[in-house]
Amino acid sequence: FPSIDSKIGEDAMSDAIIGYLRAHERVVWTLPGGSNVPISVSVLKKVRKILGENELANLVIMQVDERYGVPGHKDSNWTQLLELNFPTKGILTHPLLRGLTLEETARVYSKIVDEEFEKADYVIGQFGMGPDGHIAGLFPNSRGFEATESVCGYDYPGTFTRLSLTVDALRKIDRAFVFVFGESKRQAVERMKA
Repeated sequence: FPSIDSKIGEDAMSDAIIGYLRAHERVVWTLPGGSNVPISVSVLKKVRKILGENELANLVIMQVDERYGVPGHKDSNWTQLLELNFPTKGILTHPLLRGLTLEETARVYSKIVDEEFEKADYVIGQFGMGPDGHIAGLFPNSRGFEATESVCGYDYPGTFTRLSLTVDALRKIDRAFVFVFGESKRQAVERMKA
């Protein structure tokens, strides 16, 4: 859904979530971090204004990726959501960080992803994109492209230690919304379009 106005994409994603929930469908919404954090907050606020608590009971919020560390660390995508008053009251959420080792976190979250995706009627994926073209925590030639489980954790040179849904998990997403901002990402978008 190409657009130069993020509000158009926000409205389309909000409308999709609202429509599925009004139809009594179970929706899993996977969230990125970075410049997408304010979009996620805006979308959930809109959804909450329109739907009642009973309809929101069918919404599950998960993460596409996370910067590994102790829960609540300052660079955490989930922490950034909470700092912008992400209104999750009454909604089932699955923050990625668990206070476990990297490997244990990936294993536990992989099981949660498998279970939640299986129970979902629709999985909506929200994504950003880095200047190098990465989405989720899947950097070029990283472990996430070869992993067979749903979540992997790994070190990547020049960035944070990452946890990410893998390509196998991303293939299970029914509808994806990609929000890309900034001149530094123009070349990656052009390569993707080509």
